[in-house]
Amino acid sequence: MRRLKNKNNHHKIRFLRWNLFKRTPIWISLVFLIFAGLNLWSVQTGYFEKIWQKSQNALLDLTVQHGFSIQNVTLKGRRHSSRQQIIRLIRLDRGGSIFAVNPQKIRSRLIALQWIKDAVVRRQLPDTISITVFERSPIAIWQHQGQRVLIDEEGDPINTTQVSRFKYLISVKGEQAPKKITSLYSLLLTEPNLANRVVQAIWIGNRRWNLLFRNGIRVRLPEKSPNKAWATLARLNREQQLLARDIH
Repeated sequence: MRRLKNKNNHHKIRFLRWNLFKRTPIWISLVFLIFAGLNLWSVQTGYFEKIWQKSQNALLDLTVQHGFSIQNVTLKGRRHSSRQQIIRLIRLDRGGSIFAVNPQKIRSRLIALQWIKDAVVRRQLPDTISITVFERSPIAIWQHQGQRVLIDEEGDPINTTQVSRFKYLISVKGEQAPKKITSLYSLLLTEPNLANRVVQAIWIGNRRWNLLFRNGIRVRLPEKSPNKAWATLARLNREQQLLARDIH
């Protein structure tokens, strides 16, 4: 009798397991629906986002308590851009957590400025933000349609009203002159002593340059082999002082 009872119990356990197995997909579906509902509710109410934000703020407060707060900001490489404008743009609060700073976002704001070509922003633990900016270099003043526009080393205009600060730069004329300024400078700097005497360059017929020197002499560089002509002019000036006299 005892063996029969044990056998019946064994079959009963197997039966319960089978029923549970058959019902398992229902439970899985139920759990999935519950989690889906919770997820939808959290998105609509922003519950988890609020919890995450609170946790993040608490963690940042903890880093400040342990000395990782912004106390110093270093700025290198600035020559022409406004220091006050940069400080306003980077939006750093003294005493805030250094880990709350997003270097990439600050870089994006900086390179949006007219003068800044690139920037490197770094955290220097425990309390310093280091910023190095790389500014565009003005190399000429483009005289176009009654306006004077600064041109950088890549031939692009620099939108600034402070052109008069750079009156020492060579002026260029011609519709396509800015796009040719890089090749012109490469040519002129092969003879730097002679280049220092040039005050204006005019791009003629989209083919060649006319150069005006400080003493009023004009030189027409040829379309073909301008480098050779420039080198010859420099040699003759050294030997015969062609450009030493003033023209009245």
